[in-house]
Amino acid sequence: MVSGSPEQGASPVQAGDAPARTFTDEQRAAIDARTGSQLLSANAGSGKTAVMVERFVEAVLRDDVGVNAILALTFTEKAAGELRERLRRRLLELGEGQRALETDGAWVGTIHGFCARVLRAEPIAAGLDPRFTVLDEATAQRVAAQAWETALEGWAAAHGEPALALAGAYGIGLEPLVRDTHAALRSAGQTVPRLPEPSPAAGRPDCGTLSRARTLAAEALAGARSGVRVDRARAVLAACEELLRDRSPGGSVPTPEALEAAGLGGGSGALAGEECTAYREAFESYAQACTDFHARPALTLLDDLLRRFDAAYAAGKRRRGSLDFADLELFTRDLFARSPARRARWSERFAMLMVDEFQDTNRVQLDILEALERDNLFAVGDELQSIYGFRHADVTIFRERRATLAAERIRRLTANFRSREPVLDVLNGVFAPVFGERFSPLRAGRRDGREPGPAVELLLTDARGWEEREAELGLTEVADQPWRRAEARRLAERIAEVLEGGRRAGEVVVLVRSTASLRLFEQALEERGVPTYVLGGRGYWSHEQVRDGLAYLSALANPLDELALLGALASPFCGAGSDALITMAQAGRRSGAGLWSALQGIRSGTGVEHLDPDESARLAAFAGLLASERERAERESPEILLERAVRATGYDLAILARADGDRRMANLRKLMRLAREYDAAEGRDLRGFIAYATGQDLSEAREGEAPLEAEDLDAVRLMTIHRAKGLEFPVVAVADLGRQGGSGRSPLLVSRDGRVGLRLATLGGGGRVE
Repeated sequence: MVSGSPEQGASPVQAGDAPARTFTDEQRAAIDARTGSQLLSANAGSGKTAVMVERFVEAVLRDDVGVNAILALTFTEKAAGELRERLRRRLLELGEGQRALETDGAWVGTIHGFCARVLRAEPIAAGLDPRFTVLDEATAQRVAAQAWETALEGWAAAHGEPALALAGAYGIGLEPLVRDTHAALRSAGQTVPRLPEPSPAAGRPDCGTLSRARTLAAEALAGARSGVRVDRARAVLAACEELLRDRSPGGSVPTPEALEAAGLGGGSGALAGEECTAYREAFESYAQACTDFHARPALTLLDDLLRRFDAAYAAGKRRRGSLDFADLELFTRDLFARSPARRARWSERFAMLMVDEFQDTNRVQLDILEALERDNLFAVGDELQSIYGFRHADVTIFRERRATLAAERIRRLTANFRSREPVLDVLNGVFAPVFGERFSPLRAGRRDGREPGPAVELLLTDARGWEEREAELGLTEVADQPWRRAEARRLAERIAEVLEGGRRAGEVVVLVRSTASLRLFEQALEERGVPTYVLGGRGYWSHEQVRDGLAYLSALANPLDELALLGALASPFCGAGSDALITMAQAGRRSGAGLWSALQGIRSGTGVEHLDPDESARLAAFAGLLASERERAERESPEILLERAVRATGYDLAILARADGDRRMANLRKLMRLAREYDAAEGRDLRGFIAYATGQDLSEAREGEAPLEAEDLDAVRLMTIHRAKGLEFPVVAVADLGRQGGSGRSPLLVSRDGRVGLRLATLGGGGRVE
């Protein structure tokens, strides 16, 4: 695998005419360490997959371990497929045809795939219907969305005004708050997620300690000379005395807003002295107690909403006879925990366990692995590549295993075979000061010659001085700061120069921190005429062709929806010009019957004055199509309705004639596929699909563009850093580095030990209860 590395060792497993495999000393040591549990800390691009493949093969051929006696788990289905294929090829190279065939049924896959195999083998013991299915992510999201509506409706009816007030305070953030907390608690191991009961300390605050501290501070200041700071401190202590005067045991508890408005925490901190310090600490403690007291009702309401959502979601899955990914893990963990005999039987099945991306596991997955482990777990990962915290991965699992294993069982891969030495030198210089002792310098495993020009360029955009109109690029929904649009344009200009210099567009990738930035850079590149291909992200539902298709379906379902009807008329489904649309809209308003009535009048021949004859013909044809299709709309799937409209109107020809037409049309085809999948899961329901798609759009659900010969498409790729993990490109642009860290942390946080922190919206963001 390694060419020209100074530290190499040949693979001891070779057939007569098999190509020689060479490994670095670090890689060879990891391959040979097949006794006892091991931890391999592998830097990016260090050849860890090659190590896993060779370790698997040598265990089979040298240690006489059966192909089906090795459990190899990876993070994604794609990675599992690649690992299986590399195992098969390597065994074929070595003349082991029979064993290569056995890899088709080998225990190589994702943790979810493994759990599904276990549960299908033991459905009765696990308490499951043997015919259970596994929900894909899109279907699980639909079931969860329906469960949310059911839960919210029942919760609001049960609690009345307090529930409505809380829902109003959190707004559209209430749904992700509850659903994210539900997912986090399940990943932490809760089968039926619950928020913790408020602690006894969260009862009615006792102001006695604060009152005594205030008195002592006031006495300490009594003899001080007047001045700005002393007078300010005295005023604060006097205000505190006034606040506490009416705090009888059964009296009202001040809100955090009232305490903040009174400024009772200030003033004394500017003065030295034990008494003032004691007052400040007593005030902070009292303020937190008041916050906790006022947060308790909200926590109780949220807990009930969480329970209702969990029950509705579980009921939705039961109706389908299905499990989601979290269910697979929880049922498997519980199966092993309930029956030591079954756990032992499954554990003894595997002579070797190998887990990739160990830094991205969660606690439930760890429970499963530990149930199977017999001092035979080979865990591979890198704590600095732990980037899936938003999916509830827990990097402390990696650190804990490293801390518990003996030093001789911890191995490292430090050589990087993806990047050239000048690139790695820059990365080492940047990140070594940031990570300190945790950072392992990246060492070049390649010895290729230097290319002309710098290996790393830094494009700087001054954040000051960009006062252009916000809407010029149509990007106000994506970025508020004009300098970010300037940065996108500057990067697009540089990429265009790179392409003019001979690079293909497909050799370039743009990486961003967040999916919200993808559209910003995509539009800037398109302005420069650079072909683009967005992988993942939330931009799919905002693409013009997707909106065209939804507008047509919405107009079909309800032609009195004038926004949808105007969208369909303006799209290539009809192709009406803006003048014709304005004329029609005005005619509809004058008659009082609306746009649909005006369109029907054009079809019937009564017409609309001042319309161009060609426009009238186009509008009449579209009105006829809409009227005839409405008769079939309830009987046929949205996919068929869209397909027929595309053919009847020549929509595809109009789109394919545009720049990047293939990709644009592929996005509409993907909408048809999503409609087919919705029909298969939910039944034929035009309005239901429109509601689902509209909800996905409003919630900015992650949905990537349609794949269009993705591997061979000559276009600049745009993706998040998460999506790019493990990929290689000759030219990599890491954009968006000036963007500040996320402030989008959930108002409700779950700690590792099961505690919950709540930021209460009604308290101006200052409330928290644990």
